[in-house]
Amino acid sequence: MLSATSLFLAFAALSSPVEATPSKLAQEIALHARKSYAAEAVRTLADLVRFDTYHREGTSNAEHPSFRAMTAYLEAKARELGLDFVDHGAVVVLGLGQGEERLGVVTHGDVQPADGNKWARSPFELDTESEPGRLVGRGTEDDKGPIVCALYAMRAIADRGLELGRRIELIISYTEERIATLPDTPTLGEQIESEHVAGLIKRGQVIGTVTVEIADHRDAAQ
Repeated sequence: MLSATSLFLAFAALSSPVEATPSKLAQEIALHARKSYAAEAVRTLADLVRFDTYHREGTSNAEHPSFRAMTAYLEAKARELGLDFVDHGAVVVLGLGQGEERLGVVTHGDVQPADGNKWARSPFELDTESEPGRLVGRGTEDDKGPIVCALYAMRAIADRGLELGRRIELIISYTEERIATLPDTPTLGEQIESEHVAGLIKRGQVIGTVTVEIADHRDAAQ
């Protein structure tokens, strides 16, 4: 697992070409992110965990009220953080900067269902007490924690007023858990992956999801 500092440092490095050792500037941005946004990031994670964004049979994720509510929240959060926002239904994209060259941070906002009887507290409420030193809730590790860290790393980069060499895009799929088990399911998420993400991958411009120093419950499908 990565410490909060290491995670912010990793994303801060997106502002400059990828290097084996993050630059001094990247480290400065990482420390700024932690100092300025750590508490706010935890509050945002608590908000995201409250959205019970697991698949229900008979309803597409993109149309379910829980996913639509999270989309509305993310759009408002993007405005608050100075990021642009595009809603593709099964995928939403939050962006920073302009230009044809893009660097994609690929995450997902859907989670596995949770049996509340196996949790000390509700899996859809962020629990900061049951396991001291950890933030426990469905999706904290897979994958709402990384979404939050990317959001505030992007904000920290924007704070520096840097002229970016490429546009940064936080790409949030709502179908990752379903695609993992039903790869032949036709979804907009797959279309976006093939038309949008795949192009970034081919150019070596995608950084995938990461693990952070917070804990999903043991009954999570990893």
